[in-house]
Amino acid sequence: AGQECYWAGLLDEAHAHYAVALRWKTPNWQRANPEPAKRFDIGAARLALFDLLDALEGAGATPFLIGGTALGCVRDGDFIGFDSDIDVGVPVGTAPEPLIEALDLHPGLRLVSHDVFRDKVIRLRFAASNGVGGDIFLYQQDQDGHWCGIQRGPFAMRWRDTKFALAPRNFLGRSVLLPDPVERFLVENYGVWQTPDPDHIPGFSSPNLIDPAGPLAHATIYGSILAAMERGDAGQVRRYCREAAARFPDDALLAATLAAVQ
Repeated sequence: AGQECYWAGLLDEAHAHYAVALRWKTPNWQRANPEPAKRFDIGAARLALFDLLDALEGAGATPFLIGGTALGCVRDGDFIGFDSDIDVGVPVGTAPEPLIEALDLHPGLRLVSHDVFRDKVIRLRFAASNGVGGDIFLYQQDQDGHWCGIQRGPFAMRWRDTKFALAPRNFLGRSVLLPDPVERFLVENYGVWQTPDPDHIPGFSSPNLIDPAGPLAHATIYGSILAAMERGDAGQVRRYCREAAARFPDDALLAATLAAVQ
């Protein structure tokens, strides 16, 4: 119920359902055999990314790598093995309709969904026929600068980047575009990006998250703690509880959960 409300942007209701689940689950959460982490199919991701770039460029767009895809390109020279999808951006002012049409016409890609915030399409979710999926973020501009984000009902989880140029870089034998300067972009999104961090939560941990102490971030960390408990991942549970309790010191339930899992 908490997840359904969260995705619908019913944040008070999501928070209440999550809180009930957390009180119920905390005393007996740890599993003897935690679920193994899912591995990203890197070979399939390469093919899906190149198909996506071809489709978007053919539609007249200027796609560039962001998120974990940009991080893997710079730090590892490949996709990150513990990543879950592909992330690309397109510049402010890019119309969504040609991108949607390009996905519809490509034999190996399809549009899964689109996110709308304040009457603007801010994200297209796509899937490739080989099982890999990802996001196309349509950057937006406001009085404070530019940002990208994902929709949660009437709200949006948003990340603000210092305005950047684009610069080419070789990635897996192909020239791709990255934010420039890319090191600044990675610091803004990940902090100490040089160290791999499989437990990073973009919707809570990213330094450039807009409104990091707001109700959307609060609900995000509750859901993340519960998901880590469901997987039986003790390290994640403790880390997320510490981060959450530090950001929300007046939340008695988070403090009690942290004390119980130490």
